[in-house]
Amino acid sequence: MQLTPPHLLLLKILEASLADVNGEVIVIRELAKESLSAEHVYVLATGKAAPAMAMGAYQSLGSKIQSALVISKDEHCVHLDEKTGFTCLEAGHPVPDERSLQAGHQVIQFLQQIPEAATLLVLTSGGTSALVEALPDAMTLNDLVKLNEWLLRSGIEIQIMNTIRQSVSLIKGGRLRSYISVAEIRHLIISDVPGDDPSAIGSGMLVEPVTRSAIETTSLPEWLITLQQAVNQSVSEASTKQINNKTIEHRVIANNQMACESAAAKARENKLPAFIHKEISGNAEQQGKRIAQFLLEEAEEGVHIWGGETTMILPSQPGRGGRNQHLALIAAQVLAGSNNVSLMAVGTDGTDGPTQDAGAIVDGSTIRKGTELGLDSRYYIKNADAGSYLEETGSLINTGITGTNVMDLVIAIKTSEASILT
Repeated sequence: MQLTPPHLLLLKILEASLADVNGEVIVIRELAKESLSAEHVYVLATGKAAPAMAMGAYQSLGSKIQSALVISKDEHCVHLDEKTGFTCLEAGHPVPDERSLQAGHQVIQFLQQIPEAATLLVLTSGGTSALVEALPDAMTLNDLVKLNEWLLRSGIEIQIMNTIRQSVSLIKGGRLRSYISVAEIRHLIISDVPGDDPSAIGSGMLVEPVTRSAIETTSLPEWLITLQQAVNQSVSEASTKQINNKTIEHRVIANNQMACESAAAKARENKLPAFIHKEISGNAEQQGKRIAQFLLEEAEEGVHIWGGETTMILPSQPGRGGRNQHLALIAAQVLAGSNNVSLMAVGTDGTDGPTQDAGAIVDGSTIRKGTELGLDSRYYIKNADAGSYLEETGSLINTGITGTNVMDLVIAIKTSEASILT
């Protein structure tokens, strides 16, 4: 990527925003506010930010931690076990695999061996839904994989996706509580869902959903309806165990709004006006067009920030990329030829879709660069292959593992036509 001054500033703003919602930092900050009463603490950390959150607990609690189980995606647990002595497992994401079922089994075993007088500290972040699972007898791993692949292609919003996942799980939707007998449970959460509903984050293993009616208004394929009917009885039978009804404080300690506010603060620190806009959701293509048109036609000069999470309906054989790369390339089409707007769209977890890229930065020159290389952006958009186009034009962003997961950020800089941002 050939970095212009606006591009460099966008990356600087992103770095500051991610640092403020990093799992290690926020867990240390949260545990400093109020100490845990028990002398013996057990830690369960799950999700993409689990290793960072677990490290925060280790830094804060040290020898009080008797045992810890950390579950995250591939390459996220590197050296954590050596530094802390914690048990670290990696499992399939975004599609669950056999390791996800093994992780679910180990979570249950871990919880069942905790003494009642101890404190259980649960650290949850997005990604848990795929990484940890326990299935009823009526459902197989192949069923679970088929379900998740369909969900990922469907364009369904995350809350409904997780409600569907809860309906066929022995541990999601609050059912994991049946395996817990400790006196004190603290639950710290990094939110990756709109509205920060704890029952939707990681499919709410400790939180019973308020309602499952969202499924009733969603068009489901016949094979999924049949599967749900087949597992209903075994889920109900498994759920007749006494659910732990002790009060659990579910506390969201980082979310998308915090990331947006940190981005705005960094922009103002660089003496630029900053504007946080309404949360984005829905179709990535529509949002990309809308945001780019707004930047060209209505936006004031300064830094404009959107948070949220869009959706895509994928073709049967999608190419490379994710919703942020798709949104960015759509925006680049609208911005083509302009010289005063740069736009960045990224996943705060450092991965956009099933790629190692967080997202992309585009501007008025992106489509021209593609045309010079013989690329037609319309073809790449149609085939959900924005990542391949953006790689060729030098537009992709790779942050590496961020230690957080608070949905997505779209950040843009608009300057006057004649100005050069330095």
